[in-house]
Amino acid sequence: MQFTTPFTCLAAAALSGWETAGRVLLIFVAVHLVLLYPLLWLTAYIIYRSTLVRNTKAMWSRTSMHDDPLSLQMVADGRVWMEENIDCKHDVHIVNDGLRLCGEYYDFGFDRAVIFIPGRTDSLTYSYYYAMPYRSLGYNVLCIDQRGHGESEGKYVTLGHAEHRDVLAWARHLHDERGVRSILLHGVCIGSACGLYAMTSPECPDYLIGLVADGMYRDFYESYYLHMKELKKPTFIAGMINACMKRSTSYDFKSGPGDVIHTYRGPLLMLHGTADKYSLPTRTTVLFDRCPSEHKKLVWFEGGEHSKLRVVYTEQYDAALTEFVLALENQIPASK
Repeated sequence: MQFTTPFTCLAAAALSGWETAGRVLLIFVAVHLVLLYPLLWLTAYIIYRSTLVRNTKAMWSRTSMHDDPLSLQMVADGRVWMEENIDCKHDVHIVNDGLRLCGEYYDFGFDRAVIFIPGRTDSLTYSYYYAMPYRSLGYNVLCIDQRGHGESEGKYVTLGHAEHRDVLAWARHLHDERGVRSILLHGVCIGSACGLYAMTSPECPDYLIGLVADGMYRDFYESYYLHMKELKKPTFIAGMINACMKRSTSYDFKSGPGDVIHTYRGPLLMLHGTADKYSLPTRTTVLFDRCPSEHKKLVWFEGGEHSKLRVVYTEQYDAALTEFVLALENQIPASK
Protein backbone atom coordinates (compact mmCIF):
# COMPACT_ATOMS: atom_id res chain seq x y z
CA MET A 1 0.00 0.00 0.00
CA GLN A 2 1.43 3.39 -1.09
CA PHE A 3 1.15 6.34 1.27
CA THR A 4 0.99 9.88 -0.01
CA THR A 5 2.13 12.73 2.17
CA PRO A 6 1.81 16.48 1.62
CA PHE A 7 5.56 16.57 1.01
CA THR A 8 5.47 14.01 -1.80
CA CYS A 9 2.52 15.82 -3.39
CA LEU A 10 4.45 19.09 -3.37
CA ALA A 11 7.54 17.37 -4.79
CA ALA A 12 5.55 15.78 -7.58
CA ALA A 13 3.93 19.10 -8.41
CA ALA A 14 7.30 20.83 -8.42
CA LEU A 15 8.79 18.15 -10.66
CA SER A 16 5.88 18.44 -13.06
CA GLY A 17 6.31 22.21 -13.08
CA TRP A 18 10.02 21.95 -13.82
CA GLU A 19 9.36 19.54 -16.68
CA THR A 20 6.81 21.94 -18.14
CA ALA A 21 9.17 24.86 -17.72
CA GLY A 22 11.95 22.85 -19.37
CA ARG A 23 9.75 22.06 -22.33
CA VAL A 24 8.77 25.69 -22.67
CA LEU A 25 12.41 26.76 -22.48
CA LEU A 26 13.44 24.23 -25.14
CA ILE A 27 10.65 25.40 -27.42
CA PHE A 28 11.67 29.02 -26.79
CA VAL A 29 15.30 28.30 -27.64
CA ALA A 30 14.41 26.24 -30.72
CA VAL A 31 12.12 28.95 -32.09
CA HIS A 32 14.77 31.62 -31.58
CA LEU A 33 17.45 29.48 -33.18
CA VAL A 34 15.22 28.88 -36.18
CA LEU A 35 14.64 32.63 -36.49
CA LEU A 36 18.17 33.71 -35.56
CA TYR A 37 20.10 31.41 -37.88
CA PRO A 38 18.77 32.93 -41.12
CA LEU A 39 19.19 36.39 -39.60
CA LEU A 40 22.87 35.67 -38.90
CA TRP A 41 23.41 34.54 -42.49
CA LEU A 42 21.64 37.64 -43.77
CA THR A 43 23.88 39.83 -41.60
CA ALA A 44 26.99 38.01 -42.84
CA TYR A 45 25.88 38.43 -46.45
CA ILE A 46 25.24 42.15 -45.99
CA ILE A 47 28.67 42.68 -44.40
CA TYR A 48 30.31 40.66 -47.17
CA ARG A 49 28.56 42.70 -49.85
CA SER A 50 29.55 45.97 -48.21
CA THR A 51 33.23 45.12 -47.71
CA LEU A 52 34.30 42.77 -50.50
CA VAL A 53 31.90 43.39 -53.39
CA ARG A 54 31.80 46.52 -55.52
CA ASN A 55 28.13 47.38 -55.81
CA THR A 56 28.37 50.73 -57.60
CA LYS A 57 30.92 52.46 -59.82
CA ALA A 58 31.36 55.16 -57.18
CA MET A 59 32.50 52.57 -54.66
CA TRP A 60 36.32 52.44 -54.36
CA SER A 61 36.64 55.00 -57.15
CA ARG A 62 39.66 57.18 -57.84
CA THR A 63 38.00 60.03 -55.96
CA SER A 64 36.94 58.06 -52.88
CA MET A 65 39.45 58.07 -50.05
CA HIS A 66 40.04 57.45 -46.38
CA ASP A 67 39.32 60.43 -44.17
CA ASP A 68 42.11 60.11 -41.58
CA PRO A 69 44.77 62.87 -41.66
CA LEU A 70 47.70 60.64 -42.64
CA SER A 71 45.83 59.13 -45.59
CA LEU A 72 44.77 62.58 -46.75
CA GLN A 73 48.38 63.73 -46.53
CA MET A 74 49.52 60.73 -48.58
CA VAL A 75 46.96 61.44 -51.28
CA ALA A 76 47.80 65.15 -51.39
CA ASP A 77 51.57 64.56 -51.57
CA GLY A 78 51.05 61.83 -54.15
CA ARG A 79 49.03 64.13 -56.37
CA VAL A 80 51.84 66.65 -56.30
CA TRP A 81 54.19 63.90 -57.57
CA MET A 82 51.69 62.95 -60.28
CA GLU A 83 51.34 66.55 -61.47
CA GLU A 84 55.12 67.03 -61.51
CA ASN A 85 55.46 63.96 -63.74
CA ILE A 86 52.32 64.34 -65.83
CA ASP A 87 54.33 64.80 -69.06
CA CYS A 88 55.58 61.22 -68.63
CA LYS A 89 52.14 59.75 -67.91
CA HIS A 90 50.38 57.37 -70.27
CA ASP A 91 46.85 56.09 -69.62
CA VAL A 92 47.00 52.37 -70.26
CA HIS A 93 44.65 49.41 -70.18
CA ILE A 94 44.72 45.67 -70.69
CA VAL A 95 42.07 42.95 -70.79
CA ASN A 96 42.43 39.92 -68.53
CA ASP A 97 39.87 37.32 -67.48
CA GLY A 98 37.42 39.25 -69.65
CA LEU A 99 37.83 42.43 -67.58
CA ARG A 100 39.09 45.78 -68.83
CA LEU A 101 41.77 46.87 -66.38
CA CYS A 102 43.11 50.42 -66.22
CA GLY A 103 46.33 52.02 -65.08
CA GLU A 104 48.74 54.89 -65.48
CA TYR A 105 52.25 54.29 -66.77
CA TYR A 106 54.97 56.83 -66.03
CA ASP A 107 57.68 56.28 -68.61
CA PHE A 108 60.93 57.97 -67.54
CA GLY A 109 62.93 56.28 -70.27
CA PHE A 110 64.33 53.37 -68.25
CA ASP A 111 64.22 49.67 -69.11
CA ARG A 112 63.15 48.77 -65.57
CA ALA A 113 59.76 49.35 -63.95
CA VAL A 114 57.89 48.88 -60.70
CA ILE A 115 54.24 47.85 -60.50
CA PHE A 116 52.40 49.15 -57.45
CA ILE A 117 49.66 46.91 -56.08
CA PRO A 118 47.31 48.82 -53.74
CA GLY A 119 45.27 47.41 -50.89
CA ARG A 120 41.56 46.72 -50.62
CA THR A 121 39.32 49.75 -51.35
CA ASP A 122 42.28 51.76 -52.72
CA SER A 123 42.59 52.91 -56.32
CA LEU A 124 45.80 53.80 -58.12
CA THR A 125 45.72 57.32 -56.64
CA TYR A 126 47.16 55.87 -53.40
CA SER A 127 50.11 54.46 -55.34
CA TYR A 128 51.40 57.90 -56.33
CA TYR A 129 52.75 58.42 -52.84
CA TYR A 130 54.78 55.20 -52.91
CA ALA A 131 56.07 55.94 -56.42
CA MET A 132 58.00 59.00 -55.35
CA PRO A 133 61.46 57.41 -54.71
CA TYR A 134 61.56 55.22 -57.81
CA ARG A 135 62.44 57.68 -60.56
CA SER A 136 65.72 58.51 -58.85
CA LEU A 137 66.40 54.75 -58.61
CA GLY A 138 66.04 54.32 -62.37
CA TYR A 139 62.57 52.78 -62.52
CA ASN A 140 59.52 53.60 -64.59
CA VAL A 141 56.29 53.39 -62.59
CA LEU A 142 53.01 51.57 -63.31
CA CYS A 143 50.11 52.42 -61.01
CA ILE A 144 47.11 50.11 -61.43
CA ASP A 145 43.46 49.99 -60.50
CA GLN A 146 42.89 46.46 -59.25
CA ARG A 147 39.82 44.71 -60.64
CA GLY A 148 36.73 46.15 -58.95
CA HIS A 149 38.53 49.43 -58.14
CA GLY A 150 38.95 52.80 -59.80
CA GLU A 151 38.34 52.68 -63.54
CA SER A 152 38.84 48.92 -63.82
CA GLU A 153 35.99 46.53 -64.39
CA GLY A 154 35.10 43.78 -61.96
CA LYS A 155 32.84 43.21 -59.02
CA TYR A 156 34.38 40.79 -56.56
CA VAL A 157 37.48 41.26 -54.40
CA THR A 158 39.35 37.96 -54.06
CA LEU A 159 42.25 39.15 -51.88
CA GLY A 160 44.87 38.62 -54.56
CA HIS A 161 43.86 35.07 -55.52
CA ALA A 162 42.43 36.15 -58.88
CA GLU A 163 44.05 39.58 -58.98
CA HIS A 164 47.57 38.15 -59.17
CA ARG A 165 46.74 36.94 -62.69
CA ASP A 166 46.06 40.57 -63.56
CA VAL A 167 49.45 41.57 -62.19
CA LEU A 168 51.12 38.94 -64.37
CA ALA A 169 49.18 40.28 -67.35
CA TRP A 170 50.34 43.82 -66.57
CA ALA A 171 53.93 42.55 -66.37
CA ARG A 172 53.59 40.92 -69.79
CA HIS A 173 52.26 44.20 -71.16
CA LEU A 174 55.28 46.12 -69.88
CA HIS A 175 57.74 43.52 -71.09
CA ASP A 176 56.24 42.63 -74.47
CA GLU A 177 54.79 45.96 -75.57
CA ARG A 178 56.86 48.61 -73.79
CA GLY A 179 60.32 47.11 -73.82
CA VAL A 180 60.77 46.81 -70.06
CA ARG A 181 63.58 44.40 -69.23
CA SER A 182 62.98 43.81 -65.51
CA ILE A 183 60.02 44.45 -63.22
CA LEU A 184 59.74 44.84 -59.46
CA LEU A 185 56.46 44.42 -57.54
CA HIS A 186 55.60 46.69 -54.60
CA GLY A 187 52.43 45.86 -52.66
CA VAL A 188 50.69 47.20 -49.57
CA CYS A 189 48.56 44.93 -47.32
CA ILE A 190 46.44 42.82 -49.69
CA GLY A 191 48.63 44.16 -52.48
CA SER A 192 51.64 42.48 -50.91
CA ALA A 193 49.77 39.17 -50.72
CA CYS A 194 48.76 39.59 -54.36
CA GLY A 195 52.38 40.26 -55.29
CA LEU A 196 53.53 37.12 -53.47
CA TYR A 197 50.93 35.02 -55.31
CA ALA A 198 52.22 36.43 -58.60
CA MET A 199 55.84 35.72 -57.70
CA THR A 200 55.08 32.14 -56.64
CA SER A 201 52.82 31.38 -59.60
CA PRO A 202 54.03 28.69 -62.02
CA GLU A 203 53.45 31.32 -64.72
CA CYS A 204 55.75 33.90 -63.14
CA PRO A 205 58.29 35.06 -65.77
CA ASP A 206 62.00 35.55 -65.12
CA TYR A 207 61.76 39.30 -65.67
CA LEU A 208 59.81 39.70 -62.42
CA ILE A 209 62.85 40.27 -60.22
CA GLY A 210 61.62 40.87 -56.66
CA LEU A 211 58.92 41.85 -54.21
CA VAL A 212 58.54 44.70 -51.73
CA ALA A 213 55.86 43.68 -49.20
CA ASP A 214 54.48 46.43 -46.95
CA GLY A 215 52.26 45.08 -44.15
CA MET A 216 51.84 41.52 -45.40
CA TYR A 217 49.49 39.35 -43.31
CA ARG A 218 49.50 35.59 -42.75
CA ASP A 219 45.91 35.18 -43.93
CA PHE A 220 43.05 37.60 -44.47
CA TYR A 221 40.73 35.79 -42.06
CA GLU A 222 42.70 37.00 -39.04
CA SER A 223 43.12 40.50 -40.46
CA TYR A 224 39.42 40.76 -41.24
CA TYR A 225 38.50 39.47 -37.80
CA LEU A 226 40.69 42.13 -36.17
CA HIS A 227 39.13 44.84 -38.32
CA MET A 228 35.64 43.73 -37.31
CA LYS A 229 36.63 43.62 -33.66
CA GLU A 230 37.93 47.18 -33.80
CA LEU A 231 34.74 48.37 -35.52
CA LYS A 232 32.65 46.52 -32.91
CA LYS A 233 31.01 44.33 -35.53
CA PRO A 234 29.95 40.75 -34.69
CA THR A 235 33.20 38.81 -35.04
CA PHE A 236 31.54 35.43 -34.45
CA ILE A 237 30.07 35.52 -37.97
CA ALA A 238 33.45 35.94 -39.66
CA GLY A 239 33.24 32.31 -40.71
CA MET A 240 29.85 32.94 -42.30
CA ILE A 241 31.26 35.93 -44.19
CA ASN A 242 34.04 33.69 -45.44
CA ALA A 243 31.44 31.17 -46.59
CA CYS A 244 29.69 33.94 -48.54
CA MET A 245 32.93 34.76 -50.30
CA LYS A 246 33.63 31.10 -51.08
CA ARG A 247 30.16 30.72 -52.53
CA SER A 248 30.56 33.84 -54.70
CA THR A 249 34.18 33.45 -55.82
CA SER A 250 35.38 29.97 -54.72
CA TYR A 251 38.22 31.64 -52.77
CA ASP A 252 38.83 31.36 -49.04
CA PHE A 253 39.79 33.94 -46.37
CA LYS A 254 41.91 31.37 -44.61
CA SER A 255 44.18 30.78 -47.61
CA GLY A 256 46.94 33.37 -47.55
CA PRO A 257 50.64 34.18 -47.83
CA GLY A 258 51.36 31.72 -45.03
CA ASP A 259 50.44 28.92 -47.44
CA VAL A 260 52.85 29.88 -50.22
CA ILE A 261 55.76 31.89 -48.82
CA HIS A 262 57.77 28.72 -48.22
CA THR A 263 57.98 28.34 -52.01
CA TYR A 264 59.36 31.83 -52.72
CA ARG A 265 63.12 32.02 -53.29
CA GLY A 266 63.36 35.41 -54.99
CA PRO A 267 64.48 38.74 -53.49
CA LEU A 268 62.11 39.94 -50.77
CA LEU A 269 61.94 43.15 -48.74
CA MET A 270 59.36 43.05 -45.94
CA LEU A 271 58.42 46.36 -44.32
CA HIS A 272 56.38 46.17 -41.12
CA GLY A 273 55.28 48.29 -38.18
CA THR A 274 55.59 47.01 -34.63
CA ALA A 275 52.14 48.48 -33.83
CA ASP A 276 50.31 46.95 -36.79
CA LYS A 277 46.92 45.83 -35.42
CA TYR A 278 45.74 44.00 -38.53
CA SER A 279 48.82 42.24 -39.88
CA LEU A 280 50.24 41.09 -36.57
CA PRO A 281 54.03 41.46 -36.14
CA THR A 282 54.32 37.98 -34.64
CA ARG A 283 52.91 36.53 -37.87
CA THR A 284 55.35 38.62 -39.91
CA THR A 285 58.33 37.08 -38.13
CA VAL A 286 57.00 33.60 -38.91
CA LEU A 287 56.42 34.50 -42.57
CA PHE A 288 59.94 35.88 -42.88
CA ASP A 289 61.50 32.84 -41.24
CA ARG A 290 59.55 30.47 -43.50
CA CYS A 291 60.72 32.18 -46.69
CA PRO A 292 63.72 30.21 -48.06
CA SER A 293 65.09 33.15 -50.08
CA GLU A 294 68.75 33.96 -49.59
CA HIS A 295 68.04 37.55 -50.67
CA LYS A 296 65.53 38.67 -48.06
CA LYS A 297 65.35 41.41 -45.48
CA LEU A 298 62.79 42.39 -42.82
CA VAL A 299 62.75 46.04 -41.72
CA TRP A 300 60.84 47.00 -38.57
CA PHE A 301 59.35 50.44 -37.96
CA GLU A 302 59.07 51.06 -34.24
CA GLY A 303 55.50 52.11 -33.42
CA GLY A 304 54.52 51.89 -37.09
CA GLU A 305 50.86 51.25 -37.94
CA HIS A 306 49.24 49.40 -40.80
CA SER A 307 49.61 51.05 -44.24
CA LYS A 308 51.07 54.20 -42.66
CA LEU A 309 54.79 53.45 -42.69
CA ARG A 310 56.22 55.67 -45.40
CA VAL A 311 54.22 58.75 -44.41
CA VAL A 312 55.58 58.62 -40.83
CA TYR A 313 59.03 57.07 -41.39
CA THR A 314 59.82 58.48 -44.84
CA GLU A 315 63.62 58.54 -44.51
CA GLN A 316 63.86 55.04 -43.03
CA TYR A 317 61.37 53.63 -45.56
CA ASP A 318 63.12 55.11 -48.58
CA ALA A 319 66.56 54.10 -47.29
CA ALA A 320 65.46 50.47 -46.95
CA LEU A 321 63.92 50.60 -50.41
CA THR A 322 67.05 52.12 -51.93
CA GLU A 323 69.32 49.51 -50.36
CA PHE A 324 67.10 46.70 -51.62
CA VAL A 325 66.90 48.08 -55.16
CA LEU A 326 70.64 48.69 -55.37
CA ALA A 327 71.23 45.14 -54.19
CA LEU A 328 69.02 43.93 -57.05
CA GLU A 329 71.05 46.04 -59.47
CA ASN A 330 74.30 44.51 -58.27
CA GLN A 331 72.81 41.00 -58.06
CA ILE A 332 73.86 40.65 -54.45
CA PRO A 333 71.69 40.01 -51.40
CA ALA A 334 70.50 42.93 -49.33
CA SER A 335 72.25 43.11 -45.96
CA LYS A 336 70.52 41.26 -43.14
